[in-house]
Amino acid sequence: MTDYKISAKDVQVYYGDNHAIKDVNVDIEDKTVTAFIGPSGCGKSTFLRCLNRMNDTIDICRVEGDILLDGEDIYDPSVDPVQLRAKVGMVFQKPNPFPKSIYDNVAYGPKIHGLARNKIELDEIVEKSLRKAALWTEAKDRLHAPGTGLSGGQQQRLCIARAIATAPEVLLMDEPCSALDPIATAQVEELIDELRQSFSVVIVTHSMQQAARVSQKTAFFHLGNLVEFDETDKIFTNPEDPRTESYISGRIG
Repeated sequence: MTDYKISAKDVQVYYGDNHAIKDVNVDIEDKTVTAFIGPSGCGKSTFLRCLNRMNDTIDICRVEGDILLDGEDIYDPSVDPVQLRAKVGMVFQKPNPFPKSIYDNVAYGPKIHGLARNKIELDEIVEKSLRKAALWTEAKDRLHAPGTGLSGGQQQRLCIARAIATAPEVLLMDEPCSALDPIATAQVEELIDELRQSFSVVIVTHSMQQAARVSQKTAFFHLGNLVEFDETDKIFTNPEDPRTESYISGRIG
């Protein structure tokens, strides 16, 4: 039996009366890229946001069921969502650097969470995170310039550096390339492949080609249901469920 990094059991999500996610069960492995695919509005981003309790910020949203990180219930009342989000980092669809310098963008999380005892340690974390996000070479001579002055692809890599600076165990990415051009997309995809050596990566993507390129496991969502979850190769070449087959071949979506 594998020790799963994240285990979700019978997860339901309601927005008011709308039952957005129905009976989702999924086990996510460590050091693996897991892709969530499916048509727009099928629930994949909503489910992703359950994994670091981002849905807590929406008043009408209610999450039921169990989500365990390393065997511990992340919805337990004793869990501090801020601490949880340091462990489960998130990168959004549009690059959203803070209106601060490149250095301060990356140093922000480690400062809040007290991960550096002094400036030398903080400098090390910033450099290491920018290196991991493949941005050090471009950024090292302009660390005190605003992060917003970078190109779109660089800004997204900065947001990845910011997310990994708190030394998370899981990295959630919600369509991280949808606002990027093909070259920047290729760079981020290459980066995702490297990041899985250190993290469990979960990516929501509307691009099946991207899911096929970067992930080892793929979950197909449709109308709030997790229809099928398997090795990526199997989902794309030999899916079990006719709905998956229809989506992969372009008949629904």
